[in-house]
Amino acid sequence: MIVRFIGIIAIVCVFILVIWFNFLNPETISINFKIFKFTSKASLVFTLIFLCGWFFGITCCAYYIFKILNEKRVLSSRLVSYKSEINSLRKNH
Repeated sequence: MIVRFIGIIAIVCVFILVIWFNFLNPETISINFKIFKFTSKASLVFTLIFLCGWFFGITCCAYYIFKILNEKRVLSSRLVSYKSEINSLRKNH
């Protein structure tokens, strides 16, 4: 109950901050990419840049997590084989 309430408050606060940021930045920004020209409100451009950075960060974290999970899987399989080898050596003596 409290977690849900805090989540709703956080969403409302973010929404208010977005509206305030949009109100404070009404000017337009023009970005020229030799191929095409992009013109939009400053708040929208900043939001898109932020979302691109967020997506890049999430992608990098996901890559690192998958790398660690794969390493854990390999080490776990090695551990199982080493345990079976130790058990077979114990049985032989």
